[in-house]
Amino acid sequence: APDGVYAVRPASAAAFFHANEYETLSVPQTIGNSSTHRRARVAQLSSPTSSKQMLDILGDQADAKFPIFHDAVSHAAGDASGSWTLATVLFDVRAATMTVFEANPRERRVVALEKLPA
Repeated sequence: APDGVYAVRPASAAAFFHANEYETLSVPQTIGNSSTHRRARVAQLSSPTSSKQMLDILGDQADAKFPIFHDAVSHAAGDASGSWTLATVLFDVRAATMTVFEANPRERRVVALEKLPA
């Protein structure tokens, strides 16, 4: 955030999603079509209750023009964002692990699994 501005959001059982925009800070920002579309798509889905469901949401491409996950498949299907998702990382605080996925996380292609300090 600009000028060292920050906000704290308490962890809760409710899922929280953001799309390259500040959700908790009140700062001037420009919100693009991709962010608007991705938030709208997430609002259509059930709130995840498992890591599998979170990964499925992060890999969603149902909105062909502005999908949540951007790759060659989405661009071939009409992705207009101009963006590419480089990686998806899942932090499991209960298991103290960090898992890095290549490609769409729905494919579950793990490229790194690290145990985090407890």
